Amino acid sequence: MPIYRGCGLRFPKQICRKDPYCARPFEGLNFVDVGCGGGILSEPLARMGATVTGIDAVEKNTKIARLHAVRSLPIY
Repeated sequence: MPIYRGCGLRFPKQICRKDPYCARPFEGLNFVDVGCGGGILSEPLARMGATVTGIDAVEKNTKIARLHAVRSLPIY
């Protein structure tokens, strides 16, 4: 995720599936995005199969993230 390249965010190798071409490498994993804002990190994680819980101090931000997710994420 290029937007987070410089912030020190790292995914341990054991979390990622062995197949680098897998479309949903985080299938079955749970993430908590603290300070989720509008969901800029949560949404790509969900697209890759993760179940994501977003938490933000500003209620408006979580509402925006939820609305955007409903409009753009596929339901499995």
